[in-house]
Amino acid sequence: MRTNDPWKVHGYFFFACFGIFMAAIGRLFTRLMNIPPDVPVIEYLPPAQQIVFLLLLGVSAAMSYLLARIASLAFHNLIDYFKK
Repeated sequence: MRTNDPWKVHGYFFFACFGIFMAAIGRLFTRLMNIPPDVPVIEYLPPAQQIVFLLLLGVSAAMSYLLARIASLAFHNLIDYFKK
C-alpha cells in the first residue's frame, strides 16, 4: 500500500498499540485502588471522582490519538531516511 499519507499506512497500528498501553494503565489503576474486577469502575467511585475519572479517560484517549499520529509520522520519516 503506497500512499503519501503516513497515517493510512502506520497510524492504525500505532493507535492500537497506544490503546493497549492505555488499557494496561487503566488495569493498573483499578488494581491500585483495590476495585473488585466484577464491579464497573464508574459505579465504584463517588460522584466527584466519577467526573474526574471521565475527564482523565477523555484526556488519555486524546493522548493516545496524538501519540499515535506522532509515532506514525516519525516512523514514516524514518523509512524515508533509510530509502535515500
